[in-house]
Amino acid sequence: MFIRNTVADAAEAVAETVNPAELVTLAELAAEGFGYGSPFVNSPKDAVDALERQLDGVVVLDDLGRRCTDRDTARRLFAERAAAEERQRVERQRREEELAKRQTSPPRGVPAGDGLTAYESMLAASGADERKKDRAGERTAALMRGESFGEFYIRREGEE
Repeated sequence: MFIRNTVADAAEAVAETVNPAELVTLAELAAEGFGYGSPFVNSPKDAVDALERQLDGVVVLDDLGRRCTDRDTARRLFAERAAAEERQRVERQRREEELAKRQTSPPRGVPAGDGLTAYESMLAASGADERKKDRAGERTAALMRGESFGEFYIRREGEE
């Protein structure tokens, strides 16, 4: 099997016979999506060139002069991609479950209220709403008794 290093070496590859059934062309691998990881890859030829650089040392020329690699290397590429896709799938599923859990559970420290908005739940948990109502009630009662608050004075009926 001939390892391609230079264009001059390609002439020697013609003399050496390689069984094409044992090889996978880089063009086929590029058609499967390999070699497109670089931002400078704009065409299938660029993908084949990038794949050749990635597979440095295991690229050979077949009897037609096409750049190829052995089936074991191609099998390894497919296995690596499948493993990476599986890792991404597991990570995506974990993130989706975490997000769903966060969206369904109430915020920490806030009691869950039936039919209450998040604001109403937090207000109820803080007790501020009750204190506000108490102060308003005290003021209303004081005003009803005719007590003054600053410049304002409310008179009861019949008073002058």
